[in-house]
Amino acid sequence: MKRKKAVSTNESGQISLLTIGFAVLALAIVLLVSTAASIHLERKRLLYFTDLASLEAINTLAANEITTGPLTGSAVDLSGGDLHGIIHDRIRTPQNANEEFTNIRLGPKTRIAGPASIQVHFIAEAQPLFIPWSLIPWTDGVEIHAVVQTHLS
Repeated sequence: MKRKKAVSTNESGQISLLTIGFAVLALAIVLLVSTAASIHLERKRLLYFTDLASLEAINTLAANEITTGPLTGSAVDLSGGDLHGIIHDRIRTPQNANEEFTNIRLGPKTRIAGPASIQVHFIAEAQPLFIPWSLIPWTDGVEIHAVVQTHLS
């Protein structure tokens, strides 16, 4: 019995090339999704810290108003308080590792929004994972924002 010889064509080895190309594409997609997820989680962490700092600031402003200011009825007026000073103190003294951010600062929307409400705006930089920063335009990281409005009740 005679064996047939394998026929050599011009397509020989192309499946390996397509497989390698597909694997590289799949790896790039996985890295892109994980980078986007890490930026999203960093923003959620910044939002949590902004909410916490806002609650602490409004409590401090209300306590200062009640102990030092005139009490007119049951309303507390926060407009005379130093919101920026209180928030800057909170940024400088993180209480745990979840409150440490790269280049965190107050945003322009930080203000006392009314007699019993404040708005806190933090801006920080997120450094996503798995990205060679020397190869892309965002070498300083991605700027993330978090804005929280808190009302005294």
